[in-house]
Amino acid sequence: MLIAVDVGNTNITFGLFEGRRLARTWRCDTRKVAGLQSRKVDGIIVSSVVPEIDGKIKKILKKKFGITPVFVTHKNAGIKI
Repeated sequence: MLIAVDVGNTNITFGLFEGRRLARTWRCDTRKVAGLQSRKVDGIIVSSVVPEIDGKIKKILKKKFGITPVFVTHKNAGIKI
């Protein structure tokens, strides 16, 4: 299982992948990051346009799932922008 996270100015959108299949999505207010339920998660990927809260997101996800999330940026995604 993989959780993909998109941190935006208004919402944080989560996608739960089982293999290549998107099994579930959910959103929460960027200002109220809470309510995640622990599941068997193998990895976490985060994209963010709000770098000032990346540290908090990283800490919350690591504490909740015991996994350090990978932050994807234009520098490490292998995509020319």
